[in-house]
Amino acid sequence: MDTTSALLWASVGAGVLLLAAILLLWRRRRARRGPVNETQAYLKGVYYLLSDNPDAAIEELTRVVQVNTEAVDTYFALGALFRRKGEVDRAIRIHQNLLLRPGLPASARSQARYELALDYRKAGLLPQARKTLHELFEAAPPPRERLAEALALLRDIEMESGDCQAAVDAQKRRMRVIDGDERPILAHLLAAAARAELEAGRADEAKSMAKEALKHDPDSVDALLALGETLVRAGDPKGAERYFDAALERMPEAISLAWQALCDLFYSRGEFEAMSAWLRGKVHAFPQVPQLRLALAKHLRSRGLTDAALEELKVALDLDPGFHEARRELGRLLLEEDMSQELRAQFGAVLDAMGERSAFVCEVCGHGVERLRWRCPRCGAWDSFQRKGQEVERPPAEGVAPERLEGGGLPPGPGRVV
Repeated sequence: MDTTSALLWASVGAGVLLLAAILLLWRRRRARRGPVNETQAYLKGVYYLLSDNPDAAIEELTRVVQVNTEAVDTYFALGALFRRKGEVDRAIRIHQNLLLRPGLPASARSQARYELALDYRKAGLLPQARKTLHELFEAAPPPRERLAEALALLRDIEMESGDCQAAVDAQKRRMRVIDGDERPILAHLLAAAARAELEAGRADEAKSMAKEALKHDPDSVDALLALGETLVRAGDPKGAERYFDAALERMPEAISLAWQALCDLFYSRGEFEAMSAWLRGKVHAFPQVPQLRLALAKHLRSRGLTDAALEELKVALDLDPGFHEARRELGRLLLEEDMSQELRAQFGAVLDAMGERSAFVCEVCGHGVERLRWRCPRCGAWDSFQRKGQEVERPPAEGVAPERLEGGGLPPGPGRVV
């Protein structure tokens, strides 16, 4: 090979090496740029999420999964955002597609099933949600924390489906895998199951469930009321009255929940004066509780004692001007009695109290409701509602054993609010 040919081949070789070096450098810079963009997009998504801008967060997180299709956590974040916005069909597709991946780790698979169950519940597809959770339980055992979350979700789905016994079973399973004490929650579920049995005409089963509820939480007002209701149906008025006494000594505001059962208890026997005395005794014991004043007023109105009912309603509204249930009762009474001038004054008071519709406030999230509830519909906390404004001070209560009350003994004194 002559000198010219050697120089030519050396130049070609150098050019090829330079082109290869440029291509390698470009690919390395592109590889480095990908994760940087992914991180930036992820951080932007988090920022927009914290700024309550879900649309912008979805846009940024979508860029993350376009750069890195293995970013499973980002898919979960996207699914949760779609569910929050009400785009449940998109959330369902994300989690269904994740479950189709053959190499998805077991922990991610269990989370995908849990998220999919949440999607179905949000969409109102409760049978599909229940089926997905059972698939989660039947697959490789999920971590303990995930199992506890899934059982809580199953419990709530069963309650929404109206299957109280299945909800009780789910809660009992959950209590075997958690460290905290959730017996008060189980007592609420058993009380609900007792009422369901009562409505189905199975009084003995209802009584058994209400007693079991009290064994788990002897201070449960809900369980005390449930057992009182079952005893009314069973024809044991004295026993029922003792349980209602015990419940209202702990939480007199719960009179609204016991009202129909109390009417059944006293009115069915024609004991109108006895009910008057019973209610007046409660008002005397807790004079600052407007719900008791309202109950007494309703009873007095039913007996034709209009003036006495008016006085009780006015006291209730002095205690709580925003007590709309009492103001409605007062409006009905004034209309019946054709007290137009007083009615106009009350209409003005209604306008003044507009917006003050929260008689009870959740201590966890601040959500307000007009009537007492055992569970907050916003944050899901149990036994979190307290009467708005002034609270009733009560010393701690002893446990009330069902046998003690049914045996004729007096219930213990005022107790804590559950």
